[in-house]
Amino acid sequence: MADYTGVFERVEQKYLLVFFHIGADRSGEKELSITIPESLDYTEVFDDIFKEYTTHTELTEVKTASLGSLYKLHYRVRLADDRNEKEFLDALRCRNGNLEVRCGQPHTPVEQL
Repeated sequence: MADYTGVFERVEQKYLLVFFHIGADRSGEKELSITIPESLDYTEVFDDIFKEYTTHTELTEVKTASLGSLYKLHYRVRLADDRNEKEFLDALRCRNGNLEVRCGQPHTPVEQL
C-alpha cells in the first residue's frame, strides 16, 4: 500500500496558504476605513459602490464608536482604476453622511515582520 502522508501534508499546506492569503499578491491593495451611523446596515450599504470602483473588497473589522452610535468599518480594497480614487471616496462620503473616510496603504501586522 502506498504512503500518501507526504501528499496530504503538501495539500494541507497549500490549503492553509490559500485560506490565509499567505503569499498572495497584495500589490495595489489599500486599507479603507469608513465611519457610518448605526442606522445604516453595514453589510450591504456600499455594495453598489464597491462593485463600480473596486476589483476586490474584504471587510476585515467592524468596531463601534461613540457609545455605539457609530460603526467604524475597515476594508482591504483593490481599486479597478487608481485614477478614480477621489470619485470613489466622494461616493462613499455621500453614502455615509460625510462622516470620516480614510484610504491609504495597508499596515503590515507585527506578526508578518
